[in-house]
Amino acid sequence: MDNDLSINDVRTSVPIVAEINISENLVVEVVNPIDIEFTPKLNMQFDTEDEAYDFYNAYGSKVGFSIRKDYANKSPKTGNITTSKFVCSKQGFRVKDKRDIHTRKPRAETRTGCGALMQIRYDRKKGKYVIYNFVESHNHPMIIEECTHMMSSQRRISVAQAIDVELACQSGVPLGNAFELMSRQAGGRQSIGYTKVDQQNFLRTRRQSELEYGEKTWLMNYFKIQSCENPSFFHTVQLDSDEMITNIFWADSRMIIDYGHFGDVVTFDTTYKLVQSNRPFAAFLGLNHHRETAFFGLALTYDETANSFAWLFDSFLNAMSGKAPQTILTNQDGAMAKALAQVMPRTRHLLCTWHIMANAQKHVGTIFRNDEGIKSVLSQFMYCYDDEDDFCIQWDVMLRDYNVVGNI
Repeated sequence: MDNDLSINDVRTSVPIVAEINISENLVVEVVNPIDIEFTPKLNMQFDTEDEAYDFYNAYGSKVGFSIRKDYANKSPKTGNITTSKFVCSKQGFRVKDKRDIHTRKPRAETRTGCGALMQIRYDRKKGKYVIYNFVESHNHPMIIEECTHMMSSQRRISVAQAIDVELACQSGVPLGNAFELMSRQAGGRQSIGYTKVDQQNFLRTRRQSELEYGEKTWLMNYFKIQSCENPSFFHTVQLDSDEMITNIFWADSRMIIDYGHFGDVVTFDTTYKLVQSNRPFAAFLGLNHHRETAFFGLALTYDETANSFAWLFDSFLNAMSGKAPQTILTNQDGAMAKALAQVMPRTRHLLCTWHIMANAQKHVGTIFRNDEGIKSVLSQFMYCYDDEDDFCIQWDVMLRDYNVVGNI
């Protein structure tokens, strides 16, 4: 038989046997029968790198493992991919993080140092990508075929599902509710083919693309005009590894002046959202000497993580010449609290009473349903007791009255 094979060659059903080294004294064989057309062979040819990836991913789906791309080398002259390596998702080991000692619930170790791989390189004479190395054996149990569709490399949002996700987002349907509805339509979460995180990532990627080709140009022109009209206008953007905009912050001269006079106490609010694009609109707010709302800075955020909040708070300080507020009020967001402790360690961090009451209504509202309501019960603890001892005494009385001792 010719050594040069293609994916359309012989189609015969043969068993694939993977040796799993569970321990030094125990070897387990996992046999999954698959078609030979899904089995990589040396010198097998592909038109593109993506075609090779999809082929190895289909093979992984049949055998029972997830794959990922380890590297892809490009030609410095043409920019085309010359060699690429696809590996099992359990290849290697996770790098130890110095912060793990402070983690209460560390993530489970999922990598096992698996050596299964497929490597391809571009053959100039043939104009094809050719498999030149293939390692078949794994050192971990395989996933049964009924569950492989939920592995990371197998999960996909189809075109029809993408349309439904976007329509739900544009209609203002919360992410969790939209995912639950689509799961039921598909016959359960095990049948939908993607997770809630995949849906969230899809929407974020789509929003970033829209910003890159649409709103980005408009915003950059606006910032350019404002900077020309007033040199005190401050703006900055954060880019990700693909040079796509993730976060934007700006403050005009009026905001900067107001902060200089009234910036001792600042409220950072991220509850404003545009329904159509679902982009969180963050605002640094305060009160002036007439008890009117004063804006100190505005932002559009696309990645609500600790790193993004740290960048945003650092940008705010840069706009305000490094002056940090004495007190800042936020919602009960763990990532936000972590970023504040890092960027503004001397600023007193308090929680907004509105968010506290909203969370209380959500989690324990049923306990006070037959009384005057949770607001009337909890408001006295927010506004009536200045002494700590009085607060603790009345709090214990409230717990006993509602028979929730040890539950709140």
